[in-house]
Amino acid sequence: MIRNVARLRRACYTGYFIQAVINNLLPLFFVLISTNYDITLTELGGLIFFNFIFQLGIDIASIKLIGIIGTKRAVVIAQILSAVGVVGLAFLPYILPSPYVGFIICIAVYATGSGFIEVIISPIIEKIPSNNKSGSMSLLHSFYCWGQAGTVLITTLLIKLAGASWRLVPLFWMILPIFNTVAFIKSDVPEIDGDHGTKSGISLKNTDYILFLVLMLCAGASELAMSQWASAFSESVLGISKVTGDIVGPCLFAVFMGSGRVLYGLFSKRINGFTAIIGCAILCVLCYITAAFSPVPALSLIACAVCGFSVSIMWPGITSIAAGRFPNGGSLLFATIAMAGDLGCSLGPWVLGTVADFVSFSAGFVATSVFPFIMVIAAFILKRKFRINSEV
Repeated sequence: MIRNVARLRRACYTGYFIQAVINNLLPLFFVLISTNYDITLTELGGLIFFNFIFQLGIDIASIKLIGIIGTKRAVVIAQILSAVGVVGLAFLPYILPSPYVGFIICIAVYATGSGFIEVIISPIIEKIPSNNKSGSMSLLHSFYCWGQAGTVLITTLLIKLAGASWRLVPLFWMILPIFNTVAFIKSDVPEIDGDHGTKSGISLKNTDYILFLVLMLCAGASELAMSQWASAFSESVLGISKVTGDIVGPCLFAVFMGSGRVLYGLFSKRINGFTAIIGCAILCVLCYITAAFSPVPALSLIACAVCGFSVSIMWPGITSIAAGRFPNGGSLLFATIAMAGDLGCSLGPWVLGTVADFVSFSAGFVATSVFPFIMVIAAFILKRKFRINSEV
């Protein structure tokens, strides 16, 4: 029996809020960083790539590490590393000979914390008794969206107030993981089941499992490419002010994404998971194409925002369905699913940034639209193969 369930649930929700801060804070400074340090779009995309590659490494290592140090210690360490990495953004890039190396060191630290959050918190929520596991998972992931929206709004306001002292903004954001460290220390955290992958059919020889990994990779790429680059796109291409662009672009993206996850959490029992994923992936393709070619800046911004709704159920939906298909997967399932998602989170923004640097932002959006298109195919194959309407 888990004691203090409400406190544990709040700490888990806050953990996902913190992960959103980690993944979305630095991109809000991209134009300032590029201007002050002459860093190219490709190099900025590389920072996003490094972030999720480090998270990917933790996803892999966590399969064994969590069993060694225990779930509670791991989730507490995750909060501490998140705080240290974020506060480092205020100092390291400006005291080291190479600012770029300073950014990478900070990313390595907070990405390690984020990687633990990704692998640990979802199975903790799965351990909490609920009549609607899919809905609970979607609600958990909605807090990532509220965290993203809060990061954009509060950071944009702080940058406007701080002006030349925008480096102090990370000091504000370190407060949240510090408080959540205390919350997890005081909570009764259940242990995550060990590696049962071999008992559940989890293997690279299993084509169904591979398709789930492909779906997660494409989900991560589809979500992060837009959320990481919407701010720079609206400011540098559409010619919209940073405050307006951030609020209408990435902030509304997060609000739409959070709203979609809350709705899916409420009605997931009535909605076929893969049908919803296929529909959202098609909408995602349309959003990327509209953002790329619309002659009206306002319509491009709307497409960036609506893209948030299109990706809303991808990550939590796929995670929940995969857990249902491989009920004995244990930590191996959650770690490898997160690993595939983080690989997509690194690949998508890097592809968009690199193509935008060498060709144009429009070409970058078109290139990135390949990821949700692949999702449509993979989800359709799984839906037909397992007859999801009756089995999931």
